[in-house]
Amino acid sequence: MINNARFGVSVVIPAYKAEKTIRRTIESVLKQPYIEPEIIVVVDGNIDGTVRVVESFISVRIVTNNVTQGAPKSRNMGLEIASCDYVMFLDADDYIEGACLYGLCTAILENKADLAFCPSIIEWDAQRRHEHPFPDFSDNPSLIASWLTGRYVPPCSVLWKRAFLLENGAWNEKVKCNQDGELVMRSLLKGARYAISGEGNGVYVMHDSTDRISKQPVDKVAPSQMAVLDSLLEQARLSCYWGGTLEAAFATAYYGMARRCYRAKLKHLGDACLGKARSLGLKGHLGDRRHQMIATLFGLNIKEIIANTLSIGNH
Repeated sequence: MINNARFGVSVVIPAYKAEKTIRRTIESVLKQPYIEPEIIVVVDGNIDGTVRVVESFISVRIVTNNVTQGAPKSRNMGLEIASCDYVMFLDADDYIEGACLYGLCTAILENKADLAFCPSIIEWDAQRRHEHPFPDFSDNPSLIASWLTGRYVPPCSVLWKRAFLLENGAWNEKVKCNQDGELVMRSLLKGARYAISGEGNGVYVMHDSTDRISKQPVDKVAPSQMAVLDSLLEQARLSCYWGGTLEAAFATAYYGMARRCYRAKLKHLGDACLGKARSLGLKGHLGDRRHQMIATLFGLNIKEIIANTLSIGNH
């Protein structure tokens, strides 16, 4: 530790129907060692008892949206009023453990970085937890490629320099799914410098609530997901990082998106995504041998319809 230095950290918590979980989230921040936290809870639609729970913490700042505006808008509202040099965006059902914030602050300071990542735990319930694998931190292209192909770090394990976000653009309020991935990848394409901490961890809580963005039907989020991929692809092609690693990763991401769209009977979007994957050099089909064989014989669209109908798995 750096002479037991204390860091000021703004923790922005967007909260929607969070009365059952937000107490644990806030308490986990207040327990952080060597940190002077500024906790900002943005209640996105005052429709349950979230405000009442948050008001029991005297030091917590509350902003209330009477009409639900979405998590990205809520995070940006918190960012605008945050006053510390460092900021974490912590979802109201997640929490942090150990010296998570101290380690992240130290990593940013020592490496002159714009953001930092620490370990994360995936939790289904108190008895089911496992370590979430790190992506490839070799360099910016490798990290972006990891994110595109499903290896990411959840927001509860990411700390940002507030100045970087204000200068380079914060949360895209039009994005409906993978909002944190869009922000991280867009920042990395702009040359953001990142650091790694081994201290503490964020806990990414998984549950089956239909209010979770990840639980929304494919037809609701697919257009936004494709728009994000298209935007990132355009930025990547203009960046100094464009080449084999990123090109292959984007092709894989579009192919995976095509599969999800075909399964949801969104043939026009599936065709568009598969076309993008082919234009990026993807030959044949990705997946296990059974998938490759059936997709080659009948076409990817028909294969995914069959798989969905028979529930034979998404492999």
